[in-house]
Amino acid sequence: MNLLNAQLYHSHGTLSAIYAVRGEKEKALNYMKEMKNRQTYGYPWIEEIKNSPLSDNILDEPEFKEVIDDLETKYRKEHERVGKLLRELGEIE
Repeated sequence: MNLLNAQLYHSHGTLSAIYAVRGEKEKALNYMKEMKNRQTYGYPWIEEIKNSPLSDNILDEPEFKEVIDDLETKYRKEHERVGKLLRELGEIE
């Protein structure tokens, strides 16, 4: 699943949700962990993963929380990096 299209179209998150719904927690969490290999995710995707009823079976798992924390940390760092760049370019204050 390291193909560019799989990464671009969030296939790991989709597969995680499918396995979570089927009650296959181990497979669902393994696909969640793969999401950490991506440089960043957009905030709407992170919120969708956190709040989707498809993930209900794994929401309380430590691995799920670890992945969400990782995704949010990467998002914040990227958000701050882009904000700094835009300020340097005079695009925002």
